[in-house]
Amino acid sequence: MEHQTPGSLHFYTVTAGTADGGLLMFSQWPPPSRPEEIPGLVQKLADGFLAQAKQSSEITLASHEYRVEQFTGSQCQGSYAVFQTGSGGTNVLQTMFMMSVGGRVWNGQFTGPSNAWIQAIGVLTSVKNDG
Repeated sequence: MEHQTPGSLHFYTVTAGTADGGLLMFSQWPPPSRPEEIPGLVQKLADGFLAQAKQSSEITLASHEYRVEQFTGSQCQGSYAVFQTGSGGTNVLQTMFMMSVGGRVWNGQFTGPSNAWIQAIGVLTSVKNDG
């Protein structure tokens, strides 16, 4: 896990111990937002990614379908959207998410295999507010 604070914003990067374990990144969402806005914001992020993927020759989506899902931990709650992409003949998930921890909104993404996303969502739901 790596923690950076560029411009006083907290930015976290979590990588798995194996090459195919995925990459999880999240940071504070700088625009003022309320936790109840998160599902709509995730919808906008997912729509933007979908539009970009349709125009890109570098992103191959297995499907243009996605749903905004909810997750909850002991001190956080959030939403995410998952896309299946193809990369080198293997299926890779591209996930964008937002969550609220202690009233602060965070945004991030995950790229990697589906089993690593299960671990990543476990990390997200275990996030606690430092106070």
